[in-house]
Amino acid sequence: MEVGYTVLIALGGILLLDLVADFVGRYTLLSRVTTILIFGALVGPHALDLIPQVLLVNFDLIAQVVLIMVGFLLGERLAVEELKKTGRATRYCRLVSVT
Repeated sequence: MEVGYTVLIALGGILLLDLVADFVGRYTLLSRVTTILIFGALVGPHALDLIPQVLLVNFDLIAQVVLIMVGFLLGERLAVEELKKTGRATRYCRLVSVT
């Protein structure tokens, strides 16, 4: 049962620190997504190694959750007016990337 507590405490700590990274992103020139990605790189196993091994074993699930969170952050800035302004360039990029 100790592993369960470790996972919950680690995830809670990561989410709290993520809120700090989000706050920093709001008041700097960097975007919030960039600050969260930098935060992830810093706490990961290649820098400060703050993530327990138990979470690294289940990294696929965590990566999917993080991508969903980043998608929501990016999606909040998506507006119909912006799409209308960049519609032609977006369609061109989409066609070029598909072919």
